[in-house]
Amino acid sequence: MAFDRKWITPIMAGSILVSGLTGALMFFDIANDFQEEIHEWLGMVLMSGAVLHILLNWQGLKKQLQTPRGKWIFGTFAALLLLSFAGGFGELGDGEEYDD
Repeated sequence: MAFDRKWITPIMAGSILVSGLTGALMFFDIANDFQEEIHEWLGMVLMSGAVLHILLNWQGLKKQLQTPRGKWIFGTFAALLLLSFAGGFGELGDGEEYDD
């Protein structure tokens, strides 16, 4: 199955735009429930697109990871991901969600 950029690019651009805007609304605590739901589902679209992008560009990614800059950037994001699973950062004790 060939992946057509005429479809992939606008889908990804739209999901990035809407996810970014709804994320900003959530950051400033002015998003409604529907916007939060859209944000979460578009996160799944973005992850699918990211995986597809990595698969389609695997050889170029491998070349980038051989450079110092590529290693530094990848390492930074890998460290952030690991920290997000480490626990102890911003926990409320009972696993309750923080709500102003």
